Amino acid sequence: MKSKKDSLLVGGFISTAGIFITKLIGLFYMIPFSQLIQDKMIYYAMPFNVYSYVLNIATAGFPFAIASLVARYYNNKDYRTTLMIKNLSRNIMILCGCISMLFMILCSNVISNIQIGKEHAYLLKNSYILLSIALFFVPVLSAGRGFYQGLKEMEIYAISQVLEQLIRVAFLLGASAIAIYVFHLNSIWAAYFGVLSTGISAIAALLHLHYYDRKKMKHLKQKAKEQTADTSHTKSALLKELFHMSFPYLLMAALGYSDMIINSLFLNKGLAAFGFESSLIESISGSINGPIQKLMSIPMVLALGFSAAIIPHISIHLANKDWENVRKNIKECLSSVLFFAIPLSFCLFVFAKPIYYVMYDGGELLPIYADILRWYALEAFINTILPIFNAFMMAGGLMRLNIRNLSIFTLIKLSLTYPFIAWLGYSGSVISTVIAALVTILLSMYALHKHFHYSFHELLPSLVKILLCSFGIYITSLLCIQIGLKGYDSSRWISFLQLGITCVISMIVYILLSCVCKLPQTIFGIHPSQLIHQLKHRNK
Repeated sequence: MKSKKDSLLVGGFISTAGIFITKLIGLFYMIPFSQLIQDKMIYYAMPFNVYSYVLNIATAGFPFAIASLVARYYNNKDYRTTLMIKNLSRNIMILCGCISMLFMILCSNVISNIQIGKEHAYLLKNSYILLSIALFFVPVLSAGRGFYQGLKEMEIYAISQVLEQLIRVAFLLGASAIAIYVFHLNSIWAAYFGVLSTGISAIAALLHLHYYDRKKMKHLKQKAKEQTADTSHTKSALLKELFHMSFPYLLMAALGYSDMIINSLFLNKGLAAFGFESSLIESISGSINGPIQKLMSIPMVLALGFSAAIIPHISIHLANKDWENVRKNIKECLSSVLFFAIPLSFCLFVFAKPIYYVMYDGGELLPIYADILRWYALEAFINTILPIFNAFMMAGGLMRLNIRNLSIFTLIKLSLTYPFIAWLGYSGSVISTVIAALVTILLSMYALHKHFHYSFHELLPSLVKILLCSFGIYITSLLCIQIGLKGYDSSRWISFLQLGITCVISMIVYILLSCVCKLPQTIFGIHPSQLIHQLKHRNK
């Protein structure tokens, strides 16, 4: 029997839980923060698209490469090489952090002028410069997390993320509130402290990992000292292997996250071509880059969590040529993600108006914001599934094919985004992403079927049942509206209560329907009757 540590599902859920908690914190801090930042949200939200893109390229897939190599050598009881990987990866990430920070500072003026125009570009430039501090520390932090990911210490991985977010939110809200309410400064300072908090929290998370290093490394160093088998790996050979593994990830990052930078560059200009006024464009852009991105991240945490867990497991199975377990991992991961991602994304769609009202108010633009969220709920689902396939392809040794597929994704997205936004408005951004992603997913499915002989038809019965159970959420929402639980036509606290009741009832309906369809048994091997029996036995 697999230990908990060796289970893909357990590892996936632990890492997902950590990411989910961080995203949940990020979701709720926006309520008070939106009051502090007021109309300056664009100067806080917009730089993060470019920051995320630069960060993904700066790390160049090193966390995944580190996790794969650490999993391989640690599993083979080569502890000396494992320690060598840790030291090398830290030094490489320090260098990458320096380069990316300088790049952000030097390009901040040009990017700001492209995104927002010359009149207010200096305000956006300041945000970029403050955010660049994080680009030095976060790559180093990602190397540390990649090391523990390879050891399958997903608890440390998850705790590190939660701690980072807690410190970030505490600094962001505290510093912004002091600046505005104590010193009566302009709300732009909330944006500045907001972006600066990313670097501050990364430093704190690094100190937290250092604390674990002192405990874990002592044990690992002892094992390395007692290791009888000699290792022929030199630093230069490992460095070459790290770069060899991470270079495809660099291309994957540049291509796979291209939709973020493409949207960031073309959204405002496309909306202007569609016919929106500048004030409305700024409001829509601020909402998409801020609140809506936060809400989209709810289902997307599944991709981050399971992608993190996939790497060490599939790497080991491939090294052992255990094709049956590779196929089993694909099925477990996809069915689990679909079981949660479909209803969560559907809830964003069904409850778009009450969710946005309760979280961010929206004012007179609430109908527009709600409509935007409905569209982006579709993108949230697509962006949950696509990274899972990317992780399968990369961990499965199909790097060249994955880079080809992502190149196609980038070309389609680049060619469709501006004309679609100019033609359809903000929905054009979503539609262009969905078209590009669907093509990429279908190509990846074909490659996985061809190389690992995995039949995706096995997922169809579960997928149909999940969709039918999710439809129960829609029926429940209609019934709740009929009894007055709208969630947006009262005060925000009463609406919050109404929304909470509706969501809880909807989730209960989904769970009950899924039990009737035997989805927990099929996907997770959980039998509800056995769980009830065990709970009764424990109570006795």
